[in-house]
Amino acid sequence: VLIKEGSLRVMDFGMAVNSHAACGTPLRYFRAVGKDFYRAPECYVPRSDFVDATVPAGGRPGDVVSARVGGTYLCDVLLPEDAKPTCRARAKVYGYEAPPIDVFAAGVCLFIMLTGNPPWNQAALGDSCFAWVLEHDLVELMTAWGLPVVAPELAELLRGMTSSWLGGFAAKGV
Repeated sequence: VLIKEGSLRVMDFGMAVNSHAACGTPLRYFRAVGKDFYRAPECYVPRSDFVDATVPAGGRPGDVVSARVGGTYLCDVLLPEDAKPTCRARAKVYGYEAPPIDVFAAGVCLFIMLTGNPPWNQAALGDSCFAWVLEHDLVELMTAWGLPVVAPELAELLRGMTSSWLGGFAAKGV
């Protein structure tokens, strides 16, 4: 919900899904939805059931982790029973949970409201702007574009809405 000059505007990302099963288990999705520049990187799910991925330093068998796959994807995988930290493993493609994806999309909306432009064409490794932001962050992108520095609280909000993906991949050495 957005308010502009006293009028109410409703925002819809276009696809409502259940976030949890009736028993409380989080549901995971495997289909890319939404416009490219709002879509989080883990929404680009490989079509194969299993992929080769590097196990993060703290990764253990049964963990769901974010992984770089094939130079194309940044996606969630379920580590196998024989997973060892920093080694390659054949991991199960694990889709994504919807609520964090919505937060990411709202973070991209905030960036667009601040700058008038989307930060990238799509949050995928093949997009040069996304690859740059993956190594830096959206606030640094605004600086690189010559835009005014935002208030620290706003910068923290923007980073918080997107950093578990952008910073998370970078921090894990993905």
